[in-house]
Amino acid sequence: MSPSGSSTHIFGTSATGSCFCRRASRSKLSAVNTFGTETAEATVTVNKSTEGTAPIIKSFTAVPSSISAGGTSNLTWAIKGATLFTIDQGIGIPASKFSQPVSPAENTTYTLTAINSSGTDRAIVIVTVVP
Repeated sequence: MSPSGSSTHIFGTSATGSCFCRRASRSKLSAVNTFGTETAEATVTVNKSTEGTAPIIKSFTAVPSSISAGGTSNLTWAIKGATLFTIDQGIGIPASKFSQPVSPAENTTYTLTAINSSGTDRAIVIVTVVP
């Protein structure tokens, strides 16, 4: 199939084709063998792909960013395009897609890592512990 919508001839008794199109189009496919020609049309719909795009961490925050000893802070984030994300300091893969409570005993830097097949993004946040 052609991205321009023109005809492509594939010879044989059966055929498959691929279209690497940047926009929607109508394509015509003709199959030709000794018994004749069969022609069909197909409409190609193009969906925006994120293939080849690394994930993006849009935000990573600690609320509150300063806690008293024994207190809790909530890490929150917004990520686009990750297939996996982790937080260091022994957390690993968070149970929630959007937040993780933490109760560090001392000032702690947390690193959020977002991953997909095209790359990695990282962000840090610091939780300060006041004695």
